[in-house]
Amino acid sequence: MTSRPGVEAFVEPPTSVYAMTMVVVAADGEYLRRPIKDDRQAKTLTRKYGVPLYDARIVGYPKRMRDFDRGVRSSGISLDDLPPLETIEESEE
Repeated sequence: MTSRPGVEAFVEPPTSVYAMTMVVVAADGEYLRRPIKDDRQAKTLTRKYGVPLYDARIVGYPKRMRDFDRGVRSSGISLDDLPPLETIEESEE
């Protein structure tokens, strides 16, 4: 959880096929899903690392996670993407 920036955790309820799981999502959308024993274990882990914890049933998943699955990488704006800074001086007539 400390090797990636902007990490958030999402608890997923148990289903008939899977035990309770926790998904850890980094700022770039990369994620990791692991089984956990219960809500208490998830809270203990996230508190230890200072990571926010959400219930996936209530808040859903972040868009960056879906984008990561589709291969879409978020890219920041570089200075080259910005328009040139031009000043217009008023002419005295």
